[in-house]
Amino acid sequence: MSTDEQRRPKWTVMLYMAASKDLRTEQAAIRDLRELEKVGTTENVNVIVQIDREWPGYAERYCVKRGFSEFCDSLPNQRNIPCGTPEERSNSGKPDVLREFVEWGRKDFPAERYLLVLWGHSYGLGFGRDHGDALSLRELATALGRLDGENRKAVDILGANACAMSYAEAAFQLTDAADFFVGPEITMPFAGWPYEKILDAIDKTPEIESKDLGERIIREFMASYETALEPQSVAMTLLDLRKAPDLAPHLKDLTKALETAIKKDKVKEAIADAFLETAHGDVRPLIDLRDLCGKLVGINPPDAVSDLINAAETLRAFLEPRRPDGFVVEHQAGRDLEGLEGVGIFAPSVTGAADLMRLELSKGEYDKLALPTSTGWAKLAYEDLRELLDPMNKAVAEFVNGTGATDREDRTGVAQLLVGIHQSFLKLDKTVVDVQANVMKALETNGTPKPLTSRSPEHSAVAARFGPPFLRLAADVRQVQQTEIAVASGGPFAAGVADVSQPDGKLLKSAADSLARLEGAVSNVERTAKRVMTHASLGLGDSGDPGGKPGLGADPGGKPGLGADPGGKPGLGADPGGKPGLGGGSGDPGGKPGLGILPSFIRADRGYVSARNGGSTIAERYAEVAWSLQLIERTVARLENVLQTIVTGPSDSSHNEPEYRLRVTEQVMSSFRELNEVSTNAKRTAIGVLADPNYGLGPTRQGGLGGPDRRQLATVGGLSSRVLRLL
Repeated sequence: MSTDEQRRPKWTVMLYMAASKDLRTEQAAIRDLRELEKVGTTENVNVIVQIDREWPGYAERYCVKRGFSEFCDSLPNQRNIPCGTPEERSNSGKPDVLREFVEWGRKDFPAERYLLVLWGHSYGLGFGRDHGDALSLRELATALGRLDGENRKAVDILGANACAMSYAEAAFQLTDAADFFVGPEITMPFAGWPYEKILDAIDKTPEIESKDLGERIIREFMASYETALEPQSVAMTLLDLRKAPDLAPHLKDLTKALETAIKKDKVKEAIADAFLETAHGDVRPLIDLRDLCGKLVGINPPDAVSDLINAAETLRAFLEPRRPDGFVVEHQAGRDLEGLEGVGIFAPSVTGAADLMRLELSKGEYDKLALPTSTGWAKLAYEDLRELLDPMNKAVAEFVNGTGATDREDRTGVAQLLVGIHQSFLKLDKTVVDVQANVMKALETNGTPKPLTSRSPEHSAVAARFGPPFLRLAADVRQVQQTEIAVASGGPFAAGVADVSQPDGKLLKSAADSLARLEGAVSNVERTAKRVMTHASLGLGDSGDPGGKPGLGADPGGKPGLGADPGGKPGLGADPGGKPGLGGGSGDPGGKPGLGILPSFIRADRGYVSARNGGSTIAERYAEVAWSLQLIERTVARLENVLQTIVTGPSDSSHNEPEYRLRVTEQVMSSFRELNEVSTNAKRTAIGVLADPNYGLGPTRQGGLGGPDRRQLATVGGLSSRVLRLL
């Protein structure tokens, strides 16, 4: 080994910073440059940067040292050379510019391994939204192809300090660019990567392998946001791009099975629901591929779609994080990002917005990508799913038209939030129907309850399933075994105990499992409502202008929105006056969530008390939704307690009498009728609140509320785990 090779650093870290979109982006880039300077180039690591920003108006290259950045070169650009010259378009959106940067880094700052970070805004199928010229996936693949004369990939690790870059189409297209990819499936906060920690780790352990460094980047990234002053939901994924080619056969099998199944009347609606309910980040056409497979595996009846279930199970296993020698090497996400498992896929038909061109998601562009073309996914995503999803998309589009949102991204964002909350209530409705069928099947024969009079050693197993912790809302079994239930006729009754060794007992076990799924569906509604209402830029509680904005789903003529009452009111679930109770504390079992003491930032002089709605505050809007959701929890709890007493109470010979059986049936059916009513009212209340003409969903005005403010307002209004037990 030569002396030069012995002196060569183990790593060169290259940042390609496209930072000229706006002042905020430029400021974030400068902050990260200053953070890089806290470690800088050492004997173990080179640190170089190409930054293209609004000032000085062209790209510059620097070698980052400890405490300062040493200027190396500048690049001509349309902003600093005469218009019309051959170099007019020499900007960070050109593949040649990226390739020249990598070649420069490899030549002037040689190392054993290379980490390239794409720093900037993603835009859909590619990277960068600066000066109207983004790098498409195909351009990225061209720029990062193998360098001339070298039998190795351009870099060892390709990183993304950019939003939503971890998706199947990108991994497949960039297979030859690097061995590993590390980046998020969702939004990247402006705070970005913790560069000081990452560079320090490389400097102290220069022999670190590419895979290990990728995992270290994820750990440092997640830890940096856990201790941040402003908590944010973040996620990061490490992919082994050497395994990416195996995506194609798995996705092709899934696509083929979907094309067949989607034509079957028995399951076509379930397939549509699976796509609409799949977890997603802020860019909703990008849905989580593994979560989608999980939803497809659960489709009923399974014998009608056995090929689809097999294909979905196989692809789901391939995408399992931390599988030995697997494709998804590592994935970490915040606890509130349920369902996001590391790799997304574009399914344009799931969005209700007609603004896909901003993402360059036209079918013509999408068809040019290797993965969707080779698997048939493009046709499925653009054509086969459209017919199933069009009714929902049209309703959402009409709803968004009333928001006053004019920016494409805002309109798309509002549509995504609306579809999310609508789907959560739709899932709840379907779960209620399923639970009712299972419960009545367990309790009835020919329309009347079966006598439940025998005891068995398995009795405790059944009893346990009808109480905590299996059911979180039900009373403790030990406290209600002797409870008598007051029925509509005014008389008490007590029921016998099921023998779980008999078919009746097995049906009751199934009923208890259904109740657990019901609690899960309610919990999903609560989490979705909070996520939508506290969205950092489009959430509840900030007027688009001092005079208010058009309500979401209600145009100036009072046209009702999706699920709203005809007058555009919040709907039932609130008091007749439309206000939540202000006197009760949030934890008061007998009252509505109280507002308590409002935070100091909620003041009339900031525009957060409106004369147009009778002086009600933003927190009251949260409280209306919290109260309607609390009604659902209480109704589910009553249903669970009724069934619990029927199953666990003492037996009596009178229970075989027809009158008793009818009373039991009426008690259970009454609980389900009440549940359907409060669920419908909660949906109307939520949609009505989102449609509030002053504080509904829509763009945040300058200086308005941010994510932390909205989360605090949600807590004050009762949209918190202190009030909602399933949240």
